[in-house]
Amino acid sequence: MIIHSIEIQGFGPHADTKLSFDQNITAIIGHNGSGKTFLLESIPAILFGSFPSRAGTILDHVTQGHYGDALLAFEFTADGVGYRAERKAKRSMKTASQECYLFKKNGTGWEPMAGPKQEDFYRETSRIIGDEKLFLSSVFSSQNMAGDLIDAKSTERKRLLGELLCLNRYNAMSEAAADKARKIAVGLEEYEGRKK
Repeated sequence: MIIHSIEIQGFGPHADTKLSFDQNITAIIGHNGSGKTFLLESIPAILFGSFPSRAGTILDHVTQGHYGDALLAFEFTADGVGYRAERKAKRSMKTASQECYLFKKNGTGWEPMAGPKQEDFYRETSRIIGDEKLFLSSVFSSQNMAGDLIDAKSTERKRLLGELLCLNRYNAMSEAAADKARKIAVGLEEYEGRKK
């Protein structure tokens, strides 16, 4: 996945932030509390509905005192295809709601793929980039080691690396070959038993 841009409106310390990674950015710097981590964690927040190192839901992080529409969005390329993922929050004095959208780039604009239901959005984004555990373990290691591949149990590391490297299909082929070998061995034993 190649990230092209991040857009945040009305979340945390970001009133209206747009950042393009096509500008050869070397570092993101700022004072404590200025929103650096918030900016970086916005991608998993858009994809999975929560910030890795912050408690609560997306709605808990709408800028304090902000009412109306708030937006988290990013544009990225995966397997040569352009996408835009958005998570919109609406907050009034009494209610709060959110919607998720995934768009695919076509020649002239963005074609809707999923949304506004979270289930549809999760299904499509998981198909494109993997599930939350895989994403956090392979791309994003947050504060407090949430999603840190190094600290995972060996069986979990093996599973995640297998998914990351697409080894699952080779495991299935290996198991099928071992099963076939067992059947051949049993067949040979039966044949040898009949020969005697």
